[in-house]
Amino acid sequence: MKRILAVVAILALLLPCVLATAMELDTLSFDELVELHKETFLKIVTHPDYKQVDVPPGKYEVGVHIPVGEYTITTNDSYTSIVINDYKEAHVFKKGEVVGRLVLNKGDIVEISNGTIVFAPFVGLGF
Repeated sequence: MKRILAVVAILALLLPCVLATAMELDTLSFDELVELHKETFLKIVTHPDYKQVDVPPGKYEVGVHIPVGEYTITTNDSYTSIVINDYKEAHVFKKGEVVGRLVLNKGDIVEISNGTIVFAPFVGLGF
């Protein structure tokens, strides 16, 4: 019983902090919110749990080989191509070029050729 009361007391103390944080966001200007978003975005992509995966040339099924999701993709090779569902969507790009948002659905067929594609979770545009 004492543990339950202790947990309730702690939650009662934390609730105003959570509400105050939400209310503080309402008081920020647009420029301040954009700056906060940029800082948050940077923290996300530099966090140790942020995962990038190098996918070599080959044919892959989404939901089997690649998880369903939204990705940002790029290549470290001089020239690479990716084709989704027999050219429903296709990208050919050079080192340093980025596809900002690629949506992959269950059953999509992804074909990569001429190099490795670096997949990273799409976390927004950062502005």
